[in-house]
Amino acid sequence: MNNNDRLTIFPSDKKIKILFLPGWNTKKEIYGELIRSFKKYGEVAYYAFEGFETKLHYPYTYKDYEYNLINSLKENDFIPDIIVGYSFGGKVALKSVSLFNNVKLLLIAPSSFDHNFLYKLKVKLKIFIYKVSKKLNIRFSFLESSDYKNSDYFMRKTLINVKDVFVSKNELKQINNQIIIVGYKEDKSVSCYDLKNNSKYLKNKELYIFNGTHYQLFKDKETIELLLERLIKHDSSY
Repeated sequence: MNNNDRLTIFPSDKKIKILFLPGWNTKKEIYGELIRSFKKYGEVAYYAFEGFETKLHYPYTYKDYEYNLINSLKENDFIPDIIVGYSFGGKVALKSVSLFNNVKLLLIAPSSFDHNFLYKLKVKLKIFIYKVSKKLNIRFSFLESSDYKNSDYFMRKTLINVKDVFVSKNELKQINNQIIIVGYKEDKSVSCYDLKNNSKYLKNKELYIFNGTHYQLFKDKETIELLLERLIKHDSSY
């Protein structure tokens, strides 16, 4: 295992290169079993977004995250054949896909797509409730935004900066890469409606909806492996 700045590379004697981009404000340790399962297919790199493993010293924008990711990959000469993106990582993978040559994407519950009005309102309301309840010293935990309340000051500002960055319909129509998208019926963070409604603009995609919540990938890594194999088998050069 090689640690290079924010990029952790797990070597392999196979030529496929797989990049894993994690969900919002999560740490590498929770993906250990999933990453180990990917190693049988090729070399795997895990990218730790700024603020996830260490503290931020100022608020980031989406462009900051994208710029640093691309630079880190270039510095470490890691050109991915496949990007597996979970939640926020799926957003970055799809939003930045044009910066990679013929890369394939496996997007797991990605926050890539614009939400319907009611969902946007719910998220803003949860953040507002947390701010008010903290000032009044009254807690409504079940109504609060967990991503917001579990973050420090700069990560909260960063969350506000990135949460409404999506891939537009025009951008989706320009994407020709092979993409597999996974959604979950009981997901409260990424709705199946938004996945279906927005992914229809992608030319070369497969959409799978399974039972489970936003965290189902930790319980059913076998399904994720099968979908990864599907991407690999579509290309005889591997």
